[in-house]
Amino acid sequence: MGLRSRLLPPLAPSRQATFPWSRVEAFIDGLYAIAATLLVLELRPPQGQAGTLGDALLDQWPTYLVYVFGFVQMFGGWAASRRLGAMLARADHYVLLMTMLALMSFVLTPFTFAVLGDAVHDRADFVAGVRLLSIVLTISLVGLAANMMYIRRRGYFREGLHSEAFERAYFASVTVWVLPLVALGLSYLIGPWALVPIVVMALLSLLPFDLPGDETI
Repeated sequence: MGLRSRLLPPLAPSRQATFPWSRVEAFIDGLYAIAATLLVLELRPPQGQAGTLGDALLDQWPTYLVYVFGFVQMFGGWAASRRLGAMLARADHYVLLMTMLALMSFVLTPFTFAVLGDAVHDRADFVAGVRLLSIVLTISLVGLAANMMYIRRRGYFREGLHSEAFERAYFASVTVWVLPLVALGLSYLIGPWALVPIVVMALLSLLPFDLPGDETI
């Protein structure tokens, strides 16, 4: 065995040690809890003269709507990570790395939605915010797709999963990255309305995609 092989850790997927997912799930839950707290802290009461609070609150309704959407996206991401953990029998280091990449858009939620919230009264700035969100989501969901394909190839999914429901969930996971990419392209054609595919994606993530017939999910 050469010096290089003694110094470097095993890099081939077939040589990776596997481990249970429970500790990783606890870490992921903590990340979502922190991100949700930071998202709340981004909300600020409106500034204005005495007696104008009502008008100021009404003027900020687009900002509040943006933050509601942020919480929907964050909850959808947490639900998706919970479903993934329920389907995993085991994982390895590469699954962990790709999971961290997939979590990027949700960890950055306080920042991306603060950008959108600050830009609601300026069309050009809001479109720039939509593009930022689209890029972050695309990178994140490409990581999810790669992770799902890798997990399937390595045989890390639990045995006995309901085949039809599993195939639907798997197909959705490896293709969902298309929606924010479409939103990025549409932002050059229809401006702020390009946010619609991302809103649709977030709302779809709230649907009950849990696999039937499995008490452990």
